[in-house]
Amino acid sequence: MWKEGAQILRKFVSQFGFGEEVFKLQNDILIALTARHIGAVVITQDGHFPDIAKIVPYHYIHYRKPQ
Repeated sequence: MWKEGAQILRKFVSQFGFGEEVFKLQNDILIALTARHIGAVVITQDGHFPDIAKIVPYHYIHYRKPQ
């Protein structure tokens, strides 16, 4: 899974152009891959997950806290 995560990270950076936060993105990609592998849904407020889903097919729910 780590190898696939590195390949996806490389695609993500070339497609979306990412700066200093690229290493935080690695963990998000591994979470997405793990969720896909076990059939789980990621529930998150993190804005990276919708973009990750453009490269990695997995299920997620993106929500925002009520203000």
